[in-house]
Amino acid sequence: MNNLNKTFFICGMLVLLCVASSSSALAFSFNPPNEKTGAPNENNCSQCHTGNTLNAAGGSLMLTTPDVYTPGMQYDIVVELSRTGQSKWGFQMTALNSNGARAGAFAISNGNTQKLEEANSRQYIEHKSASGTNRWTFKWTAPTADVGQITFYAAGNAANNANGALGDYIYTQKATSDSIAYGVALAGVGTLSKTANTGVETRYTLKVTNTGNTRDTIDLTTSGISSARLSQTSVALDANASTNVTLTIPGSALTSAGEYTATVTASSQGDSSKTAEITTTTTIPNVYGVTLAGVDSLTKETADSSTGVTYSIRVTNSGNTNDTVHLTTSGDATATISLSSISLNQGASRIVTLRISGTSLTGAGDYNVKVTATSQGDSTKTAEITTTTTVLPVYDIAIEGVGEVTSETDDASDGVSYTLKIANNGNTDDTIDLAASGTAATLSQTSVFLASGAAAEVTLTIAGDVLALAGPYEVKVTATSQGDSTKTVEITTATTLLPVYDIAIEGVGEVTSETDDASDGVSYTLKIANNGNTDDTIDLAASGTAATLSQTSVTLASGATAEVTLTIAGDMLALAGDYEVKATATSQGDSTKTVKITTTTTILPVYDIALEGVGEVTSETDDASDGVSYTLKI
Repeated sequence: MNNLNKTFFICGMLVLLCVASSSSALAFSFNPPNEKTGAPNENNCSQCHTGNTLNAAGGSLMLTTPDVYTPGMQYDIVVELSRTGQSKWGFQMTALNSNGARAGAFAISNGNTQKLEEANSRQYIEHKSASGTNRWTFKWTAPTADVGQITFYAAGNAANNANGALGDYIYTQKATSDSIAYGVALAGVGTLSKTANTGVETRYTLKVTNTGNTRDTIDLTTSGISSARLSQTSVALDANASTNVTLTIPGSALTSAGEYTATVTASSQGDSSKTAEITTTTTIPNVYGVTLAGVDSLTKETADSSTGVTYSIRVTNSGNTNDTVHLTTSGDATATISLSSISLNQGASRIVTLRISGTSLTGAGDYNVKVTATSQGDSTKTAEITTTTTVLPVYDIAIEGVGEVTSETDDASDGVSYTLKIANNGNTDDTIDLAASGTAATLSQTSVFLASGAAAEVTLTIAGDVLALAGPYEVKVTATSQGDSTKTVEITTATTLLPVYDIAIEGVGEVTSETDDASDGVSYTLKIANNGNTDDTIDLAASGTAATLSQTSVTLASGATAEVTLTIAGDMLALAGDYEVKATATSQGDSTKTVKITTTTTILPVYDIALEGVGEVTSETDDASDGVSYTLKI
């Protein structure tokens, strides 16, 4: 401040007047002589007012003057004198520079003071009339220019109102006022250099001192780091006073490795040319770091992985300095990455593509592939991310014959076998159920367990007794996936049993007979058999002795028989002798297949004669000249 006041206490009284005898004291109570302030080359009133020690204990003189002055500025001055038991008071004051010359000008502000000019160019202000007033106020205007330190000299008399010089107490006092000087200093409280982590707020404590001689307001600013902030941007301080302020460097300003300097400038408001600076240095060491993140999902499911699977991965330099990041892959499948090395600025990111080969995803299941990112600046700084590709089970089976699955034969009495190959063409292990339908047949296995891509052979057998009849015999083999029952495949075997024609004929009972009376005819029962493996119509014929058959053809299933009757009429057996009839059976399916049987009927001789007339054997005639004839039948 420009008007800091000092209070000075001293024991004593200002000289009211300086006289040689008590008779002259009363006159000086209104107009004391000059040059009695105690200033250099001046006396004080104790040379006249004797009997007591100068500045004796029990009294005081207080001067209120500005500690510092501003040229041309006017100030209030107070002089106050006290001592118990005294009743009259007086003072005298002058203001001098360091050369003893007048400094500034006094001015009266009320009726109890007066000022005087002297030939020594000094100015004085004093009491106007000694009275009961022991406190005086007046004005002082500082010189119009800075004259250096100014000293105020004063003397006071605490009188006893006895109209003489005895019993008075004289006190002297001086006070100085300096020209205003502004100054400011900055110092660190603790270190001004720190090592910090990236993004972590850092603080410094600074001591601001007013090195001037007057109260001042000091403005504080920062430079270097734009976001640096001070706890106070201005501080008001008395002369030589100090206070601490905090400089904060926000973490948002400490984003990269390196040195960050922030300068604090303190400027006096009283004199802007008075400044001080201090610089802090915050060092952020290199920190390396890397992160990995999936751009989209890092898990995928697919039923068809033949073309492979891709993932997008974001690589980020999470350190505080530029770095090169190496990328590698490992895991359950062969994988490649679009970039194996990436140079990234601090905080920068780049997307890379991870491709997993379809040839590695051959079977159903989970395939984990890990991507590892390693900082080249610090190989201990790594990041990992894992992708999971789930290949869904795909069930696919096939069945085929090992060799032909069709055959023709005219003799399957030993049965027929076919070899079938069952294949698991899916991407996962599977159990395949097997069943045969159609012609009765058996399988060597009714189920087979197969790994993905594996195959197995089974045997289909058709027993000979099933293949008794000519014709096609189809057997359908169905293979069904247990993993997915909708996945079925079929194969049909076709066994063709070629027709085999075979017939037989035999008598049902004897086919020979003897009789002496066949007048009613003779019959034989013949059995016709189809011994071939297919239906057949068998034509029948008789030759020899005229005979008739009850059927001239019979249709027989394979293995079937039929009986026919061979009849020889009695009139054909009139004479004794052997009568042979040959019956022939001929297959219509194969006319080369014929069989014969011969019946023999023996008519035994029977002797018997008869004679009778043919016509009348009696006659009457009147003329028998030509004879008479009779016809006889024997």
